[in-house]
Amino acid sequence: MPRGIRRDDLQAPPPVITPSNPLSPPGARGTSSAIPLAKKRQRFGQQEDLLLLQQVQLEAPYKAPHGTIQRTWDRMAEQLNAHPDFLMRLVKGSTVKARFDTLLSRHREWVGGKDIRIRGEGISEDGEIERDEGREDTEEREKRRKRDRRDGPFRGLMTEVVKQIDEIQAKEGDKTLLDDRGGEDAEGDRGYGQQRKRVYEEEEGASRRLGRRRVGSSGAGLMDGERWMMGRDGVGAQVSSSSHVRDNSVMVANGVIGRNKGGFEEEAVGLSLLGGRDTPDLATVQQAMGELLKMQHVLATRPSEGGLVKALETMNEARLREEEERTKQRDLELVIEKQRTKRRQMELDFERNERKKDREEQAKLIAGLLERLQSAHN
Repeated sequence: MPRGIRRDDLQAPPPVITPSNPLSPPGARGTSSAIPLAKKRQRFGQQEDLLLLQQVQLEAPYKAPHGTIQRTWDRMAEQLNAHPDFLMRLVKGSTVKARFDTLLSRHREWVGGKDIRIRGEGISEDGEIERDEGREDTEEREKRRKRDRRDGPFRGLMTEVVKQIDEIQAKEGDKTLLDDRGGEDAEGDRGYGQQRKRVYEEEEGASRRLGRRRVGSSGAGLMDGERWMMGRDGVGAQVSSSSHVRDNSVMVANGVIGRNKGGFEEEAVGLSLLGGRDTPDLATVQQAMGELLKMQHVLATRPSEGGLVKALETMNEARLREEEERTKQRDLELVIEKQRTKRRQMELDFERNERKKDREEQAKLIAGLLERLQSAHN
């Protein structure tokens, strides 16, 4: 007896499909044919998976805009339920989506295993492809060939669907498959990208106006990153240092060793910038000047950090107020604890005095009883 079918259902005659019969599938009402209950599957089979892939290729839910993906899956579930060859119980859009995700992951695993098997093949001395017999036996390979021939239409259709999905992912960037997120994150990403583009264009414009070509450097990027980590004093010192070094480089490039206001020679600074050589070449001087100009452009074209400093000051003030509130709360708790300790000490003193009085009264009573006994005995 097949699994999942009761004995009574197997012996009973098949139900007749009528317009009033709720077991009749959509699209087949009013006919005189009959579909037994045994054909109502609870799990997806090969035929149902193939119909699902055909519907996915037709509807393309991975191309649906954000906010309409789930409705697309629901519409696909309704169309599958209405299909006469879809021999399953009624499914929902979430069930169809979960099944497609499972098929997609299994197909990717299958493709990865196939690549591994292909890489495991070798070339014989005669130029023919030979397999490593130690990896798998002949029976296993024959079973796999039969399974591949049987799943040929499914694999071909799945390969086309996966190719379309990969193309869409490559166009949209690093997004998760069928990720139904809201528009706020996307708008935020686009705004951040536009802001970075504007900053880059401003830096390019400044470089063109000064007639200098942008020179990429890891040191300049590091300096730019450190600038946002320092405060006002650090930024000011950095700006003055960069301008000071630029002036020294210009003097060395012109072959002139100038003097500052104090009268000290700048020869040591120039030689240290140019690697300590006595006769620097023109390429080294131009590279140093390009690096210094780039640092100056970055500092000049970056947006003002007044808002950032103000935000940090506001955060510090809020943190200080919070610490003050906590300190006041701790002081109040200490005062309350002292009062409790004092009250407890007073209670202990009172209990001690009461016990002392009780002992004195008991001693007096005992002494009076002894005197009465002695007087009665005499």
